[in-house]
Amino acid sequence: MEAVKVLRCYCKKQGYGFPQLAILPVTALIAFTYGNSPGTARIVVSQSLLEQLEVDEITAIYASHLAHIRCWDMAVMSLVLLLTIPISKLYQQISAWGNSISLSWLRNIVSIIGSFVYAVWFTLNATTFPLSRLRIYYSDRFAYKITRNPNGLIRGILKIAIGIANDVKKQRHTS
Repeated sequence: MEAVKVLRCYCKKQGYGFPQLAILPVTALIAFTYGNSPGTARIVVSQSLLEQLEVDEITAIYASHLAHIRCWDMAVMSLVLLLTIPISKLYQQISAWGNSISLSWLRNIVSIIGSFVYAVWFTLNATTFPLSRLRIYYSDRFAYKITRNPNGLIRGILKIAIGIANDVKKQRHTS
């Protein structure tokens, strides 16, 4: 695969370890990076992404995710998700429980607790928005630096966005 060759060449030239690559057998077009250090980082793409994108688009997507490993932002974002997902699930459970309560005074108390939990979740997420935007900016620049093909990255991102929109439209929820 061309993408693997490009990544191996770059990693070897820079003296970086090669990240682990994984493929998810799902129909949604997705790509993400996770891990707590460059040594444990993984780049994951869906089988559909590999089937529907062109070689240069796949290479650019992999290169942009290599940037997340190189800059360590995948570790920060993984930590944020580790903290925020349980809080989000707690909020969902409190909300569902509150909706099932018939006593108005008890529903109001549960509503206040749910609002507090939501505020904690929102605050944690809001603090990472600037990092999230900045990491995308740098990963796009990094992908261009490696591939010298900004059009491949843009086409790949657009196809992923269209694929996600079609998946949501078909399933009526996110996968």
